[in-house]
Amino acid sequence: MEFVEMGMMAGGLAMQLLGQSKASTASDNYYKTQADIAGLEGKVNDQRKQAMEVDARRRQLEVVRNNQKARAMSETTATNQGAQFGSGLQGAYGGIAGQSGTNLLGVNQNLEIGRNIFGLDTQISSDRVAAAGFEGQKASDMAMANLGGSIMGAAGKIGNMSGSISSGFDKASNSLQSLFSGPFAFK
Repeated sequence: MEFVEMGMMAGGLAMQLLGQSKASTASDNYYKTQADIAGLEGKVNDQRKQAMEVDARRRQLEVVRNNQKARAMSETTATNQGAQFGSGLQGAYGGIAGQSGTNLLGVNQNLEIGRNIFGLDTQISSDRVAAAGFEGQKASDMAMANLGGSIMGAAGKIGNMSGSISSGFDKASNSLQSLFSGPFAFK
């Protein structure tokens, strides 16, 4: 095998090793970027959850205020009619309390559903990070496997090359030995 071919083979192997190294680095960068994206999504998710919590508190306060307004209006109406001591006012209070309780229950149920959804979103983001890590590891492992295959392929060619060189040296050595062992041998 000529030195030009050996140089080309060595250059090709070097380029292959460099390409696989860069592919592995790109895979690592992809994983880091995916992890950053998932982290940012988690922060956005936290902000949405906080907004939901604030909105739920406002709604709860609104229900309590509406309860107070309705009680005040009922008392004013009953007093204007001279029935502030009657059972009608107590019935109105009961109806107002029941409606307020129902409204608060609805707000609290929606708040709990929202919390569950945000918990699931957080788990999805975590799973995305894990999946990106697995993809990154897979790409690194594939690069390593390709590198191993390249080295094995080159090893066979290098072995053939060294065998050719060794054979050439053996022939030269035999020629020199026969040259100096015959009638021209040194004594």
